[in-house]
Amino acid sequence: MIGRDQQSLERAYGISVQGWGSWMGDEAKALGLTVLFGVPVLLLFNWMVRRWRRYWLGIWLVTLPILVFSLLILPLLVPLFYKQEPLQRIMPLW
Repeated sequence: MIGRDQQSLERAYGISVQGWGSWMGDEAKALGLTVLFGVPVLLLFNWMVRRWRRYWLGIWLVTLPILVFSLLILPLLVPLFYKQEPLQRIMPLW
C-alpha cells in the first residue's frame, strides 16, 4: 500500500517516469525473490528457535554466511531491476 502511494506521488510531481506496468513488474520480481530466499531462511530460524535453548547463537552463526552470500549474489540480481549500459564518452580527458 505504501509503495503504491509513493509511486503515485512521484509520478504526480514528475520525479518518476516509470509506468505502472513496469512498476508492478518490479514489485512482483521483488516479492518473488523475497519468497524464494526469505521463506527457507525463516523456516530454518523457526526450527532453530524450537530446537535449541541458545537459538540466538545459532541464528547469528547462520546469518553471517547468508549476509556474505547476499553480497556475492547481488550483482547477479541487479540486471533484473535496472537496465545497465556503458557510459558515453562525450568529452574524453585526452
